[in-house]
Amino acid sequence: MFNAVLTLAPSQTAWLGWACWLTLLAGAACIQMPQQHLLFPASPWPSKDGMSRLEALQTAHPHTIPSRQTCAKAVNIASCQSSRWRSQAGHSTFVDPLIGTAGPDASTYEPDSYAGLSPNPSPPFAAVRVTPSTRTNYVSSEGYYYHDKTYRGTLMTRQPAIWMGDLAPLEVSAGFGQLQLDEQSRALPFSHEEESASLGKHALRVDASRQQRGAGFYVQSAGRSHSSIIEYDLWQSESQHGTLVDGPYVAIHAAREGWRGAVFVDADRQEISGWTPERMDYKLGPHQAPNFRGYFVSRIESEAGWLDWGTARTQHNSTQTWSKQRGRWNEDALAGWVKFTPNTTRVLIKTGLSLISIDQARRNLESELSSAQDVDDIALQNTREWDAALSVVETEGGNLVQKRVLYTGLHRTLQFPSLHSESADEGSAYYSLYTDSVHKGEAYQSYSIWDTWRAAWAMQILFANHRVGSMVSSMLDMYLQSGKNGEPGYLPMWANGAETNIMISTWADSLIAEAFAKKVTGFNRELALESVLKDASVPPEFDEILKYEDREEFTPIEARAGLTSYASRGWVAHDRTAESVSRTLDYAACDAAVAIVASHMSDQSSAAIYRARAKQNYLNVYNNATGFFAPRFANGSFFEAPLQNPKARDDGFTEGNRWTYLFDVVHDLPGLVRLHGSRMATLQKLDDYFEGGYNDHSNEPSHHVPVLYAALGRPDKSAKIIRDIAQAEYTDLPDGYKGNEDLGQMSSWYTFISAFGFYPLYPASAKYVVVGDH
Repeated sequence: MFNAVLTLAPSQTAWLGWACWLTLLAGAACIQMPQQHLLFPASPWPSKDGMSRLEALQTAHPHTIPSRQTCAKAVNIASCQSSRWRSQAGHSTFVDPLIGTAGPDASTYEPDSYAGLSPNPSPPFAAVRVTPSTRTNYVSSEGYYYHDKTYRGTLMTRQPAIWMGDLAPLEVSAGFGQLQLDEQSRALPFSHEEESASLGKHALRVDASRQQRGAGFYVQSAGRSHSSIIEYDLWQSESQHGTLVDGPYVAIHAAREGWRGAVFVDADRQEISGWTPERMDYKLGPHQAPNFRGYFVSRIESEAGWLDWGTARTQHNSTQTWSKQRGRWNEDALAGWVKFTPNTTRVLIKTGLSLISIDQARRNLESELSSAQDVDDIALQNTREWDAALSVVETEGGNLVQKRVLYTGLHRTLQFPSLHSESADEGSAYYSLYTDSVHKGEAYQSYSIWDTWRAAWAMQILFANHRVGSMVSSMLDMYLQSGKNGEPGYLPMWANGAETNIMISTWADSLIAEAFAKKVTGFNRELALESVLKDASVPPEFDEILKYEDREEFTPIEARAGLTSYASRGWVAHDRTAESVSRTLDYAACDAAVAIVASHMSDQSSAAIYRARAKQNYLNVYNNATGFFAPRFANGSFFEAPLQNPKARDDGFTEGNRWTYLFDVVHDLPGLVRLHGSRMATLQKLDDYFEGGYNDHSNEPSHHVPVLYAALGRPDKSAKIIRDIAQAEYTDLPDGYKGNEDLGQMSSWYTFISAFGFYPLYPASAKYVVVGDH
């Protein structure tokens, strides 16, 4: 049996009010003490490969630091790891950033089949993540994929999820001899046996013998919130005449093909700087932000200085270079480069990044990296911060594999929303894509709310409580900035710099309601009420004209598309708006959240209106003739079509089907039971659902369904199903997640339900259901 002990500091338990805050269905106690300890046995987790795997893992943490000469010749990269930071690590040693970086089939790349993650050694909630680049990242592709065999460079990215676009990516590459900067030529082979990934740093031994016989390098990288540090240890072989051939080089890839940017080279400062306007999601939503730019400053140091330098332009797998050229701009596919003398053995690159200006990028470099002498200095900082964040959970019993899955999952929940603001002259400042201008104050970005309202937000309220008030304030800033002519707009749905209109419903209402219910402070409560009331009452532009299909381009802010029909008819009309059934069910649940906020603000009139609508409107898309929720036309008739297979998607539903959404009434469980006839009838429907193979844990709409057994008095059934799901869907291997991580939601499910033994069935209620037969 594996036990997880949750230790919360007093600041994190202020909202508990020293009352037992869980609906405890079996055998757990709420201990009232200055630091709260909740002990829940978690599901047994058998090791996939048995004790031999555990024994191998237990010996995978060396504590000696070899010479650089040893690193150059090392067969196993683990022998090159520095004890200076590794020996300081606590729970971060259990985190494996390579979990979730591979799909099940090495011969194909299917974005939906794996977690869609990359190793990124950065602090919690970092604005920019640093990762090795094995492929081009874009919408539906991460920059790192475990099954790839070549290394292209080190990527600095703001891409929050595999199905979202990046904002101003920057890549650094290295090589030997003649400059080879296009993606194909600079790709060099590596082996995972010579790779090491941790929360402190990433390290890789790269074979460059294809470029120059006997050449290679050992590259280490780490990041802070708005910066990165990359360290190359390089080696070359003598030629047959006893002299060294051309030395190594590095390149800063400032702007990709198709994006007109700028690059500047300052040999006196040993800096390359520039900017790119690349924003992959610019067609989604109404905010074009024509002045958007991502700025950078890279400081490049070596023991012998620069031998040659200049600019380059790479197009169609060919490269033009200009030696001693100080800059190029208003062109795409731009890079700056530096060559070094033969015998150069070490190059250190520090990069500051900003969405405000080049000067701010330089400021970020100085403030975050000025004291760092090498990558290990930053690795130590990252490790200490992660150890502090992960120390809220202690384990009793269990094995190393269980701990790796648990702490890696917890790490994944503490990355998004990311810190968007930067440290400026007068406090924090940030560039807003909503207004295309700079604002003062702290800000967070990357809100995948349709996913994260279910459990990830509740996890962050527990484990990152000191940030949550600012996260709510950031959503309120988006509300204020997203409208036209200086008027407020709407709360975010899927904000990736600006609103993308991806997924459905205004689940920010639930996040704010949960913050109220759990006594989070640090945000404008009156503005919060105003914003959720607007979500619930004001339809988006062209509501009866546009269908608001998934990823429909250049649309107004979607908010509650179909609200006109929902408010007048009681359901979202299928012939007017896409995903009508899921919208109707979601809007009802969000109405319940609006009622919670209104009640906390003593607006009892609004609370009564939305509480009533929450309990009534979902019933209007239930087809009594079939026993399922179904698309309903404006004339009141239902649309029915055969379901091709248990995992097929139905018309009118969001990433699911009639079975997935049969239990999607999390805000009104008594009403759901009445709809199915009785508690026993509802339990039978749950049996039919699981026995029929309809559960699809790789997508979020099914995450709460196993909990319903416990909520209806059968925790034993919940326990068995949860164990089966945890064993099938989560391992500590690179292909350890069977579905997209979605900014911490997949990990939050595991951490809550499988390790701690409780789950927020309807998070805005601030109640948890204890699951399991322990």
